[in-house]
Amino acid sequence: QLENYDLSATCSEMHDTVDALTNWYIRLSRRRFAGKDETVSATEQAAALQTMHQVLVTITKLLAPFCPFIADQIFLNLEPTAHGSVHLADWPKVKELNKEEQFMLERQRLLRRVVSLGMSLRSHAKVKLRQPLGTAHISIAPALLHKTPITKEESVLIHEELNVQAIKIESDPATFAKAMLQIDARKVGPRLGGKVQELIKVAKSGDFEQKKDGSFVVQGEAIAPDEGQLLYMPLDETKSVAGDRGVVMELDTTITEALKLEGDARDVIRAVQHARKEQGLAPSDKIALNIRG
Repeated sequence: QLENYDLSATCSEMHDTVDALTNWYIRLSRRRFAGKDETVSATEQAAALQTMHQVLVTITKLLAPFCPFIADQIFLNLEPTAHGSVHLADWPKVKELNKEEQFMLERQRLLRRVVSLGMSLRSHAKVKLRQPLGTAHISIAPALLHKTPITKEESVLIHEELNVQAIKIESDPATFAKAMLQIDARKVGPRLGGKVQELIKVAKSGDFEQKKDGSFVVQGEAIAPDEGQLLYMPLDETKSVAGDRGVVMELDTTITEALKLEGDARDVIRAVQHARKEQGLAPSDKIALNIRG
């Protein structure tokens, strides 16, 4: 992209990379970096920190043409004796990923998509993340799984990220949602003319076929992927449903009394942790706690 002077696309890539690094990788690796995870050895902790160091150095090199001063400052903090400036360092070389690394990358993108979908359902229902919810039913298109089912560890990760009591992976979204096709009349109108309104009505009823290439067929008429959008309606009106690029999720946003109390407990814990931080206490410092109400 830089070779073609496509600076906007480059900035978009950099933004997505830094966002994934900050809000996914670093956030989920904090205990490992700090050595607080009992399952991680000192060698693994050192390897994780070395990886983080390499990632940050590489990103500062990529960022240097856009943010020359802050990139140089970060680089010199990380590599005080190397070159004297990020602008004198070599441009990073592209690393070719093997099959295992490529699968891991695509899998993490899929997990982020699942979590993002759940977060959007929470946001739409105006339920804060600290409030535990019931069950999340998730259907993932087989092509996205690459013949490898969601593992127990991945299920636990989704469970913790979405703060739900249970995760159920379903093979078919039809078990909890009805698919609808919303046709863009402005795009298909010039081509299909008077048929458009009838096709829109039929597609909304769920009477359509989706092809492997992402296109649709409605009453014998082909609808390109960019001419229609899949929407999902819950079979149970008390639940919330959404879909995104092969992932469909149903989230039970009903807050029972038990769930409400659990949410209250989390609010108390957060308030206590905030008070500890304000007092400058270390995690190992013990406190006497009084709660009234």
